[in-house]
Amino acid sequence: MKIAVAVNAFPKVSETFIRSHIISLIKLGHKVTILASSVNPEGVDLEDVREYDLMSRLIVLERPNYSKSRLWRLGYYLRVLPRYVRNPQSFFRILTSKKLGWASFRGKLYLMASPLLPEQAFDVIHCHFGPVGYDMSQLMVANIVRGKLCVSFHGYDLTTRYLKTYSINKLFNRSHSLIANSEFLANKLRGLGAPKNKAKVYPVGLNLERFNTDLKPRSTSETINILSVGRLVEFKGYYQMLKAIDLLNQRVRRKICYAIIGDGPLRKDLEQYASKLGIRSLVNFYGRKNSTAVFQLMQEADIFMLCGVEDSFGQSETQGVVYQEAHVFGLPVLASDLGGAPESVEHGHDGLLSKPGNPQQIAENLKMLIEDEALRKVFGENGRKKVLEKYDQLKITEQMLDDLDKK
Repeated sequence: MKIAVAVNAFPKVSETFIRSHIISLIKLGHKVTILASSVNPEGVDLEDVREYDLMSRLIVLERPNYSKSRLWRLGYYLRVLPRYVRNPQSFFRILTSKKLGWASFRGKLYLMASPLLPEQAFDVIHCHFGPVGYDMSQLMVANIVRGKLCVSFHGYDLTTRYLKTYSINKLFNRSHSLIANSEFLANKLRGLGAPKNKAKVYPVGLNLERFNTDLKPRSTSETINILSVGRLVEFKGYYQMLKAIDLLNQRVRRKICYAIIGDGPLRKDLEQYASKLGIRSLVNFYGRKNSTAVFQLMQEADIFMLCGVEDSFGQSETQGVVYQEAHVFGLPVLASDLGGAPESVEHGHDGLLSKPGNPQQIAENLKMLIEDEALRKVFGENGRKKVLEKYDQLKITEQMLDDLDKK
């Protein structure tokens, strides 16, 4: 198949799930084109980007730079005009179609469409995130691209903040398939009006070839290593987890080391909060790390913890791919009984769930795992087995394409 994968900036260090999806398509023998809004220079030298030469597949669909003056933007628009001289029908469709709304007159679609001229035909156009899907659907209305439109939603794109930025009902109507990474998110889509026959659940999987080696034995050190990985934002629940570490530190004899990988707007506040609690010496804020460094720390950890909450915009964890990554390294996982997390972490089988925003219960669950090494081992083994059986990205992608082909 000829497949386009549309994304925002590419390649983002944190969006391993997008690269995993693209790589699975390549491994299955499909001709893949990546359509992105811009190039993210920090990700160009990532190992998997270089291994599969992903940058050679990239077409950048630029957007207007509204920080520049009108005169500068006019000059930029004129620079791409020769492409339309050779394709005048596309030019008039973009500027005159009533179905496209005001976006066409602001020049957004004019710029986005220009690298795709003459018109491009794909078997499937798979978009990651709702706003990206809407932009691609606009290009389809203008007959710039053709193909079955498939949109994967990942959570933030269905929050109140982002639903104001695009017409989700138009996207529902124009799409062939609407993909959710959990039943929780699929129900959210249906609640917003998504047709039941279009809303499907396909979890984000892992490239399991990276995890097919035997696990290293856990350290027998007296120090218990607890790990969290995720952006430092409200819905990840870091304030509650730091408070749980504070409560736990007063109740266990073993030394605790809490590692946090990730960066974000709350980093300074979280560091200050850890100091205020008197646990700053127990907490290492590593900042953002590439996947190799993350996986190294997962091999050294004893417990993985990410107990999220719902933020002020209604966002919560919809799947939490990092739970699968922790499980594949044989780690027991602590999560919240919220959103899609219970679909990733089975309470009493491969981890423990706590009530959202309840540091006391998080501390109790941590204490249970710290004091029961055998339980940690059982949870870790169960989680790894589940991921190897159910979260192979290659199989998930193959099943998704088979289902698309049947419609």
